[in-house]
Amino acid sequence: MIKRLISSYLLIGLLGFSQLAEAAISISIDRKPVRVNESFQLFFESEQTPDQDPDFSPLQKDFVILSSSQSHNISIINGEYRRSLKWTLLLMPKEVGEFIVPGVHFGKDQSKSFKIEVKSAGQNSAPADGDLIFELSADKATIPVQGQVVVKLRLLTNLNVSAYQMHDLEIDGVEVVVEPLGRTRQYQTQLGGKPFLVREKKFALFPQQSGQLKIKPVLAEIRLTSRAQTLFNPFPESGNLRRILSQGLTLEITSVSDTFDAPNWLPATSIRLVEKWQGDLNRIIVGEPVTRTISLVAQGLTAAQLPDLVVKDIAGVKQYPDKPLLQNQRTTMGIIGTREQKIALIPTAAGSFILPEIAVPWWNVDTQMQEVALIPSRTINVSPATFNVPVLLPNFDPFRVSAIDSLVLTKANTKTGSVWVWVSLFLAIGWMVSIAVWWISRGRFTRSGPASTAATSTSLRKAKRRLNRACSDHNAREAMEALLEWARCFEPDRRFVRLSQIAQYFGEPLGQHIDRLNENLYSQSKIEWDGKDLWQACVSISSSQKERAGKEVDTRLQPLNP
Repeated sequence: MIKRLISSYLLIGLLGFSQLAEAAISISIDRKPVRVNESFQLFFESEQTPDQDPDFSPLQKDFVILSSSQSHNISIINGEYRRSLKWTLLLMPKEVGEFIVPGVHFGKDQSKSFKIEVKSAGQNSAPADGDLIFELSADKATIPVQGQVVVKLRLLTNLNVSAYQMHDLEIDGVEVVVEPLGRTRQYQTQLGGKPFLVREKKFALFPQQSGQLKIKPVLAEIRLTSRAQTLFNPFPESGNLRRILSQGLTLEITSVSDTFDAPNWLPATSIRLVEKWQGDLNRIIVGEPVTRTISLVAQGLTAAQLPDLVVKDIAGVKQYPDKPLLQNQRTTMGIIGTREQKIALIPTAAGSFILPEIAVPWWNVDTQMQEVALIPSRTINVSPATFNVPVLLPNFDPFRVSAIDSLVLTKANTKTGSVWVWVSLFLAIGWMVSIAVWWISRGRFTRSGPASTAATSTSLRKAKRRLNRACSDHNAREAMEALLEWARCFEPDRRFVRLSQIAQYFGEPLGQHIDRLNENLYSQSKIEWDGKDLWQACVSISSSQKERAGKEVDTRLQPLNP
């Protein structure tokens, strides 16, 4: 008897286990037929717990899985207790056709296969009763490699929408640079006599390879408002969530044209060169910097695609290019890229100089022809640098002149009458006044001479200390000002206002070190500047001046020691 009971229990347990192992999983769809641009729901349901969680990855071959959820349902019908598990998938078909949904594995359990028919649906025009449209379009179907194509997403709604989201572009086939063109624009339009609110978003695409550029269907999610705003309910409630896919796009990317013969491939709608000058071109002086700004502006290219502006060397004019400034302007028509290059020009000699033309070949995508953006050559006239040197009075001996004049007056008095006496007396008084004025001036210069020399010597020592400190700190800007101050104190008769004047007056090697200083001051490459060589050159000039002064003193003292 006991053996029979045990056998019965074992049989019941085995039957229950087999039922759990063979859980029936049904599959159904919310509607038929399915449109290619419409989402639909696919349900998997079982009254028993499957072996494991489901694996829905096989469905991704033909469908986009927008969302998935799981729910538990309990029901009592005619006193019978029933429990079921339900999985809901929100799917979007990728293309038109008939598809067999393969059996989905729930561990050891598996659902049956299921057939779904997907029909086409037009997206470029709204149906008479359509209230939700999502479009994907491009401004051209064929684009040269590295050229610009503007892709547009348009969401048209005739419903009360509380929120929406357009997903990102998914691109296959070639490598692409994607640049968003500003924020989403909103405006109103009419289709089929019905008003629609349009939300438009644009992107500029720059394919980097030739071939086929494929843009997958883009998903948009719309949250509808279930209850309208009224006086008693100013806050409308959020309603159902709608999802919709746009159609996909395939664009042809062509390679570089065989007729283009320039080194830099620049496919654009328009490219131009703009030149600006800071300063008066009619008054250019040796050693005085003048800033030249050259801008390369391209419609349909990013600033990163624009090449460096090559400026040829000019004999007699040193050029120090600044770091280029790259800017992208985003418009509804696409990207406008600008590469701005500032160049500091410092003439080292006077005369006329020709600035060579600057040419940038590019490819016009509208006319399919090669064109050239050009800045013509120009001639600049450079004036020599002037020094404000004080005019020195010639050396003369007023006593010798007065003695001669006195002798002449004496002879005149002996030969002429009384009239000439008064004339001679008037002339003598004039000469005496002139001598007195000269004597006072000479005394003032004589008295102030030693003090002025001492003051100059003190200023020179201060200027040397300032220059030494600037060179030791490798401070180019401070070294420029200190060098000008040192030169003015070293040569008080000259009025140095530019570094080029110092280089021209003192010559080499100081001129070479001044060129390096200018390169650091006017070039944004910001090379490291070492002030040691500049300081040593100035010390050498000071030592040479002392040696010359000592030789002159020895020469003057030599006759005193025969």
